Amino acid sequence: MLRHWSDLGAERTSRGRAPRLPLPEEAAIETGFLVDTANWVRADLDGHPLRWLRRDTIRIDTTNTAAGDTVRLTLSAPHGGRHGQPTPPPGGRGCGDVDEWADRHVELPAIERGAPLAGVLARLGKQCLDVQYASLPGSARPGTVERVLVPIAGRPNALAALPPDGGAELPGRTTGSTVLVDLSRPATVLVAR
Repeated sequence: MLRHWSDLGAERTSRGRAPRLPLPEEAAIETGFLVDTANWVRADLDGHPLRWLRRDTIRIDTTNTAAGDTVRLTLSAPHGGRHGQPTPPPGGRGCGDVDEWADRHVELPAIERGAPLAGVLARLGKQCLDVQYASLPGSARPGTVERVLVPIAGRPNALAALPPDGGAELPGRTTGSTVLVDLSRPATVLVAR
């Protein structure tokens, strides 16, 4: 799934009338592509490995990219059993019994800027959080996590930022806090490019 603005919205953004902010009168568009594979494939975003997929969905959010910027999602399968080649994981998340449309209390995991993506995805997976990805320039090493944005239930624009951005943080929305999360919206993992 690619989340993006319509052509009209992208054109207005590129003219500088709404610099990289959501257009209030328009909803973002989600375009889905079905890639039918019988085996595991590895998803890379802008050349950085994200995760392995099989019978799964991956979401890429491009709504905050600059006009004319390109985001590349690559899906590749393992080619033989060569030594040192990345291999698919043995299994998936054990969250089959979680109702994805019901809000749920989640303890916000500790996430550091520059943390390896695999470790952050494992911590988010333990909380049964669905994720989408965005690739943005940042201060972290390319291919590592710049920040994670977790949607808070009951407020469509409320997000818990991990790690906190140093600004005025809302009480109860920092690492280790238990918050009511909107599971119908995915957490966004910002990958530094």
